Amino acid sequence: MNSIPTVTKNLLIINVLCFFGGVVAMKYGINLNDLLGLHFFMASDFNPAQL
Repeated sequence: MNSIPTVTKNLLIINVLCFFGGVVAMKYGINLNDLLGLHFFMASDFNPAQL
C-alpha cells in the first residue's frame, strides 16, 4: 500500500491549519481573506506590495 508523500502530507496539514486559523480569526472580527488575499489591481483593496 502506498502512503501519502511527505510533502503532500505537510501541505495538507498547513492547509488545514490555515483554514482553522481563518475560522478562529473570524470569531475575533479579523478577516484574513481581506488581509492576506490577492486583489485585482483595479480594486480598492489592491496593495502595490502584491506585485
